[in-house]
This record gives sequence, structure tokens and C-alpha cells, in this order.
Amino acid sequence: RVSVSLAFSDAATAKAIEPNVASPRRRLQTIKRLADAGIPVGVMLAPVIPGLNDNQIPEILERAREAGARSASMILLRLPEAVDAVFESRLRETLPLRADRVLHQLEACRGGKRHTPSFGKRMTGSGARWRAIEQLFEKSVERLGFEGHEPMPEPSPFRRASQPRQLALFA
Repeated sequence: RVSVSLAFSDAATAKAIEPNVASPRRRLQTIKRLADAGIPVGVMLAPVIPGLNDNQIPEILERAREAGARSASMILLRLPEAVDAVFESRLRETLPLRADRVLHQLEACRGGKRHTPSFGKRMTGSGARWRAIEQLFEKSVERLGFEGHEPMPEPSPFRRASQPRQLALFA
């Protein structure tokens, strides 16, 4: 099973925020190629950036579903200290008229902060603004008929091989 992250439906916003990554079109092509090959593929809306891409959730999910995604999940933007300054700088440089609104809405999803370091809470939000985003996501997932997010299979216990299998290729 594979999950492909897809944060934006439009290439212009994607390029403004993530200039050196694959475009939304390329990510959708990846989903389609994986699905066509019979690999169960899901879409991960990551990162969800309140005030910037949360309104794109229905379109992102529709396009991913059309490409063959079977499951969907999402992660709220995380801004640990080192990343916060970089993100804010990029946002103010590329989307200056939206920067304050985006940062305030992110803080509204995190109790006035931009980052929650607590394990189990750092990928999600809280409060009315986050609940509205979750509801939009859940209703879209339901309407489009996505499967529930399946848990990862339990890994097998680690066993050290007497000779690493990769080295045997060169014997």
C-alpha cells in the first residue's frame, strides 16, 4: 500500500509554497500509475494549511479518487521552530496578502500556537476551526466513497541473517 501526499489542487499555489517538489498534476499521475498497476493507493492531504488550501479539500479528494486513490487521510501543517521561520518567510514572499490570515488560522487550529510538539497531537488540530476542516474532509471522503484508512500491518520480528542477502547477489 502506498500513500501519495497532495496538498494543493492548483499548480500556482503549490509552486509558491513548495517550489522544488512534484506538481499536483505529477502527483495525480503517480496515483493513477500505482492504481493501474494494482497497488492499493491512498491520498494524504499533507499539509493542510488553514486559510490556504483547506478550501481545496473537496477538489483534491475528487481528483485523487478519479485517479484511483482508495483511501484518504490528512495532516495539519506542522511548524517546529526551525521550520516556522522558513515557512513564514516563504509565505510572506510569495503570498504576502494572505500571509497574516493563514498564520492566524493555523494558530486558531492549535490553541494560539503554530506548533504542538506533543506526540499524538502534532499532526492534528483542535478548536472550532479545525473541526470545520475535519468535517469538510470527512463529508468529502464519505461522498466520494473512499475506504477507511487501514492500519499498517504488524512488522515481522527482526532477525539478523547470517549473511546479508544483498551481499549474496555479488558472490
